[in-house]
Amino acid sequence: MTTGCNWLQLAAEGRQLLENAIAAEAENMDRVKQDFPYLSDFQTITLIMLWKHFREWSPEDRAEHLANKGVPWPFHTKAEPLKTIRLKTDLNDMGWDGLARFFANANIHPVDAYFNFARRRVAGFERGIPTASNDQRIWHAYSYYNPAMVPKMVQILRFYYNYMLALRENGNQTPAMRLGLAKGKIYPLDLIGYS
Repeated sequence: MTTGCNWLQLAAEGRQLLENAIAAEAENMDRVKQDFPYLSDFQTITLIMLWKHFREWSPEDRAEHLANKGVPWPFHTKAEPLKTIRLKTDLNDMGWDGLARFFANANIHPVDAYFNFARRRVAGFERGIPTASNDQRIWHAYSYYNPAMVPKMVQILRFYYNYMLALRENGNQTPAMRLGLAKGKIYPLDLIGYS
């Protein structure tokens, strides 16, 4: 593929390839679902694809290949065209169903969501605004004059996100609470209050 390809066309090709793969492997998908009934259709076709490519490999060789070279992902999406998945956590003890779930769920959406969260919560991380007066110029209205402020704000934001922000969709628990690192939410008064 060329570097100037159309991402929407790639996404359409990826969807079509997925539909064709599911139709072509219907019989194998039924067999796999008998052994792993908890896998979705997407995870099942991923398992079949991985098994066909890596079944002859030893677990050690497979793990090394997945960590270093990865696998070009054929099911392109608009958000992630031409994606290559490198699985750094395959310690050669993962079954085919575990590999399939890892591959099927591998995406950069959580990273994008966190970056968006950072841009919205910290004014200095906001994207620049194009100026009306000059072509191709960007005005960074809220950016920090001292670059040393960026890592300090990242540390504060990370603490806030992990220990103070309890979202309703996470059962009103902070990430630290879900991992067992904290017993409860830390409130601003706890952090800066005097006793």
